[in-house]
Amino acid sequence: MRLRWVMRRLREWAAWIDSEGQIKSPALDGMPVAAANAEAWIPKDYRLAREVHAALRKLSPDDRVTIVLVYVTGPRSNKVHLTDIADWCDLDVEVFRKRVTRAEYKVAEALDTARMRQDAANDAAKAAA
Repeated sequence: MRLRWVMRRLREWAAWIDSEGQIKSPALDGMPVAAANAEAWIPKDYRLAREVHAALRKLSPDDRVTIVLVYVTGPRSNKVHLTDIADWCDLDVEVFRKRVTRAEYKVAEALDTARMRQDAANDAAKAAA
């Protein structure tokens, strides 16, 4: 099962990267331009983008390239199909889909770990105060 929240965070990150933080109302995967909730797809500050960057740095180079190809270059940005990317990588489509799923799970693990560390630091700070 694909992790929808990770896919959403990666789409937000890709939109942020693609626009260099300047977008106001993107057309993302079926969302109309200037939709009332379009801003919810964009990180409100750099914190969310930094969290995804940090998670991506913890991935293997292959997983990092897979995420960039899929979310910045590929179907998540509505530029090419997943089958095209699999062809570029000289991989069977199903093998590439499994690679994408594995990379998304690794991003999820990295984001969860970072969030748990942040929560523990916040709890320690509250206890010390």
